[in-house]
Amino acid sequence: MFHEYALDPSTLRSWADFRYLIDQFGMSQGRLISKFPSKWKKAVYEACSGIAPVERTRIEEGLRRIDLKLYASGREYDADLDWIQNAVLSHINSPFRAIITVPENANVHGGLDHSALSDDTEKWKPGIPPVQRDADEMAGAAQKLLRSSSEIVFVDQHFSCAARHGRPLTAFLRYAAQGAAIERLEYHLGCGPSPEWFEAGLRKQARFLHLPDKTELVFYRWREKPGGEEFHGRYILTELGGIRFDVGLDDSEDNPGIQTTDVAALDHATYLMRWIQHRPDSKAFDLVDAWRVNNHGVERLSGFLGMNSSVPEL
Repeated sequence: MFHEYALDPSTLRSWADFRYLIDQFGMSQGRLISKFPSKWKKAVYEACSGIAPVERTRIEEGLRRIDLKLYASGREYDADLDWIQNAVLSHINSPFRAIITVPENANVHGGLDHSALSDDTEKWKPGIPPVQRDADEMAGAAQKLLRSSSEIVFVDQHFSCAARHGRPLTAFLRYAAQGAAIERLEYHLGCGPSPEWFEAGLRKQARFLHLPDKTELVFYRWREKPGGEEFHGRYILTELGGIRFDVGLDDSEDNPGIQTTDVAALDHATYLMRWIQHRPDSKAFDLVDAWRVNNHGVERLSGFLGMNSSVPEL
């Protein structure tokens, strides 16, 4: 699960604090900074008005590079109240993971002292607990990633057109539709059964996916190269980061409320490797066929599929 934190602009009034705290956030850490208020970066810059010009310039430059660490949840903000009052009110209404603030305000509801954070601090500990293999629980673990992304790639070797895969996929797509306009939407899987069988299954499942208008979901079926990379991992990958579901992207319809799956945010190096591997022009695997699903039906694609997916910086 990716957690949303309220980060007090006043905690970033020195370059040392700025560099330390900002490094603790990002998709790979499972922590995101709430854009609270919507012009949060401006609020940080204004909070630094009294510091040395050299440090302020460093912070200004740092603010230009942190957009991938920010999460826009559209929270209300009352300009007549100060930041900490707004944060507490917002936390009561819809809890942040925590409010990271200066020591003198750390005793507020949900507050954590920014100068005393460690991996043992409750509400700050890294890692994601196992989730129930339930469509809504699984989608909830990935919702902030899905809502923030415009390029979304699902990976599960064993995807089938059965309901146990369809229910989580429908839930994932529901969150994706709530966020940025979707520019790329793909599902990568093993080659599996015959094309005829796969097409028939897709046609049955397509009507339950509730794809946004003008949105296409392309399924790519792959075969491992002899002696090459295994097609094994189960991921949700986006241009912002990735998350791994150890058991798979299917739910446990036969054991509801019992089975769980480990979930983990991918570190940047692992994410980058998997993001590059799972592209229509991948050299890691051999492409068998591809299928386009939209609100008009299912179509088998032929020939090379061009694509404009982004490649994150190293």
